[in-house]
Amino acid sequence: MADDLVVSFFCAVSNVNARGPPQSFLQGALASLRGQSPDVPECQLLIEHLSQATIAGAPSSLRMYETEITKSSNPSFVLGIELPLASTSVEDVVHISLVRVQDKLSIASCVVAMRYLASQVRLGAPVIYIPLTLRKGHTTPPTISSPAMLGAKDPAIVLTVARIRPLAHPLIPTQHHLMQTYSFPSTTLGPRRVAEEIMEVGYHTRIPKLFLKHMHAELQMFTELWHVRCENERKRQLIFDSDDDALAAGCDVFHVAVLEARNLKLDVLPPPTTTTTPPTAPAPTSTGMSPNTAATTVTSPTPTAINPFIRISFGETDKPEAGPDAPYPATPMQDVGRTRTEMATCNPVWGTHRRTSVASTSPQMKKMATSLSGDGPKKPASSYSIYRPSHRVCNSKGVVQFSVYHEAIAKVMDVPIGHVIVPWRILKLKSTSMNPDTSLPDPDAEYVFDVDDWVPIYPRGDRRSMLGGVDPVGEVHIQVRIKCSKAKFGLVSETALGAVDQTPMFRLADKAKDHELRKRNKHSHIRTEPDGAPIPIETLAKHVANLDGYLADLEKMMEDVADRDASSKWFRSSKEKKELLVQPLATNLHLSYFRTFAESPVRRFSTGASSFRASSLSGLDLPAVTLDVQDAVTATVSCGAPTAHALGLDKHGLLDLEDAMMTAVDAASFDAAKHAYMYRKILCVSQSLSVLVTTFLAQLELALSPSTRDGMAILRQWTAIGFLVQWESLVSSQGHELRMLSDAWVAIKTLERFVFQFEGQTETSRIRLTPAHDGKGYVIHVPLPSSTLVALPGPLQTGATIAVVPVLFTQGINEMQSLANMMGTTGWDLQHKVNQKAFKTLQAYAASYTAMEEHVHLEGSAPKAALQTLTTLLEAETKAAATKNTRLLLEASDVVRCLNGGRVTFCKSGKDRTAMSITLDQMRRVHATSSMTKDVEALVKPIANVMRARGTRIEIAQKNIGAPKYSFNALQRKMLPKMYRPPLESIQGMAAKGHT
Repeated sequence: MADDLVVSFFCAVSNVNARGPPQSFLQGALASLRGQSPDVPECQLLIEHLSQATIAGAPSSLRMYETEITKSSNPSFVLGIELPLASTSVEDVVHISLVRVQDKLSIASCVVAMRYLASQVRLGAPVIYIPLTLRKGHTTPPTISSPAMLGAKDPAIVLTVARIRPLAHPLIPTQHHLMQTYSFPSTTLGPRRVAEEIMEVGYHTRIPKLFLKHMHAELQMFTELWHVRCENERKRQLIFDSDDDALAAGCDVFHVAVLEARNLKLDVLPPPTTTTTPPTAPAPTSTGMSPNTAATTVTSPTPTAINPFIRISFGETDKPEAGPDAPYPATPMQDVGRTRTEMATCNPVWGTHRRTSVASTSPQMKKMATSLSGDGPKKPASSYSIYRPSHRVCNSKGVVQFSVYHEAIAKVMDVPIGHVIVPWRILKLKSTSMNPDTSLPDPDAEYVFDVDDWVPIYPRGDRRSMLGGVDPVGEVHIQVRIKCSKAKFGLVSETALGAVDQTPMFRLADKAKDHELRKRNKHSHIRTEPDGAPIPIETLAKHVANLDGYLADLEKMMEDVADRDASSKWFRSSKEKKELLVQPLATNLHLSYFRTFAESPVRRFSTGASSFRASSLSGLDLPAVTLDVQDAVTATVSCGAPTAHALGLDKHGLLDLEDAMMTAVDAASFDAAKHAYMYRKILCVSQSLSVLVTTFLAQLELALSPSTRDGMAILRQWTAIGFLVQWESLVSSQGHELRMLSDAWVAIKTLERFVFQFEGQTETSRIRLTPAHDGKGYVIHVPLPSSTLVALPGPLQTGATIAVVPVLFTQGINEMQSLANMMGTTGWDLQHKVNQKAFKTLQAYAASYTAMEEHVHLEGSAPKAALQTLTTLLEAETKAAATKNTRLLLEASDVVRCLNGGRVTFCKSGKDRTAMSITLDQMRRVHATSSMTKDVEALVKPIANVMRARGTRIEIAQKNIGAPKYSFNALQRKMLPKMYRPPLESIQGMAAKGHT
């Protein structure tokens, strides 16, 4: 279609013979010393497109374009610029000026009618010659609206026309396309016309939206599992937040309170005693009064002064044994707690201002530890709630004992005063031993047993109940109230929910490492500490609260991602790195293509021609024209590191959390690390998965393209040995970026658990995600049109899957990597291990590739030679001689291209170091250079730097920070390897904010 055709004009100036600006004798001498010719100017074309309004009264518009700066008397320019040829106004013109940069002098210029250019393009002209008017004062040259006769020596600008159709994307939704064309003369392969395309992709939001839906379901199930675990442990330990929670859990509640006492007295008071308290360790009184710092004399109270407190004990009578010789059922007593001590009073008031709860044992719970059997002292309280599993169909009885003491010497000597024994009984059914007239309590009553009264205190040692002939030693106001639960007490099964613990996202990224961990913790469902004690409820509650928080945050993220997807907001800038809601989205995810074209033999090629930019051809009636013939095309996906910036990079990354799980010595620390790992991993894999899908479908589109040779063979290769995708990391192994590398490695390694499967496309079908049948991975279902599906190799038509083989090669290139190399940090070890693992995977994949019969006739030696170079480079890496081994990245890139794999490049934000790497790779495609540093660096300036300063990558930087500058300052630029340094005019200078 003509409306998506891109027409570029490549410009070259002839017969102008521009000279450099006038120079003094000293300036000329200095130029000669530098080997520069003082007569050769630096030139640039400035283009102004003036569009006249078609509606009366509407303002006109002016659009500015410029080429790169070239040092030549008759310069030719490599940069492509596209003009909007679909002009409807007769008066639309283009003013072209050749400017000498040193003094901003306009050397020559011309004015061309847009309709004339459009007509020449419509006629299929390969070259358009425009006469130039040399500068003569300030006169405006005449407008050229028809072909002009030119002599052999007349000044002119030669426009070479290139016609390129952007790549079609039937499988990938794209938007905001950027395109730039170049024509590089005198390359090792001859003149090369190339184009770079870059765009945003819909899978930036669609894949996270799909993935988070599955992860939310799994995380929700996992959170429910931990709610069940926590509630089960509460039942085991009989610890609840409230009486209502205990009743709901099937536990009876015994509420015991001591309000006040009166007329307390001792039958026999101990004689007053005197003790000397050392000054270094005074014992504080139970009233909380501060002790003296000097040695003090403490005298016990006089006979009329009592310091009373009460200890509370609880007992439940054992079930009677059968048989005539069976012993009488015992009532084992357990300490519940004590009140605080009231000083120097016979009428103490404790009130109910302090309350706590404890657990009680019962015959069916005796095997379980409870807080009643602990050895440590309880905190003073005047009101207690005692919990025990409800006896739904049997009677029970026991006693509550209140023992009154006089605190003679604080924390040292307690004198018994007396006690109160309150028997309690719960009737659920009548027994033969009961009085027939005895009635069962009302099941709807609030309490099945209720005592709220003053009761006498009998002397300690007189084991009688409240009824007895011994004179009391005082009275105490107590409450004993029993509520019976109507719920069934029992533990909830974890089996059904426990299956979520086996899902791929909850496993370690490395399968061997995960197997080792699960073998070591195969009984991890038994939540105990190393000493066999149960995990504190507070710890379990904290785990549950964290999981609830993760789930709530994930729901907010899902809502935000859905909104972005609905509004086609397919871009996350580097400024949003630390915003929580966008953590599932890859930063700066872009799909880019680099295309090389053959020179058409029917067109005259003007050496070194440059081009204009045609941003819109809508409405331009183009007949069938000859398009530039595409030689080759490569696709690269770029993004920021798949990491969770908002969760912090100070303490740990995903690899650190894996190590924490492997080395955990108790269940609490293991679970805390695991939960943080799962949540962080979901966010990181969401990013890496969207990048993977984009990369795979981009390579699939190329394989299915009619211009691709061996497209079906590539698909058969992927079916047999998997889809190879190489991630090139430029993050350093120091500081925060080391944590990014830790996150990225796990997020990328986890992609091994995904496979692709094709299915027929319908009107409503979209890419979808399902769990694999074996439960060990996920299947990404890709819908294809029926015409495409039937053309695939047979196995792919019938449901065969394509495995994913991810490899990560990493090499830091910034100033932080220089610091890491000098200091020999442990991060260097991680970088080296990551590269070693990637090499082994790549080596195994290459072996499988060469073993395939249909690929024997291909250039199998190229991967083999590159792999040998990789081996040498990795063997040469040592911590003692740590350098920025960038050649490793270049060799790995070459191997992956040979093996029909996909490529991803990332740095911290995916726009600065990433731009340097991708333009370097594009330069190597232009010149077919080796990975040798000397071969690469010699060609960076004339080719890569033009792309860096004038290409699509600088526009990505502008999308992020609002200015066409890379976020490097001069020092940071100098610390980069030479081949990765941007032109000075393209950096921010000291204003760089570290978004690289």
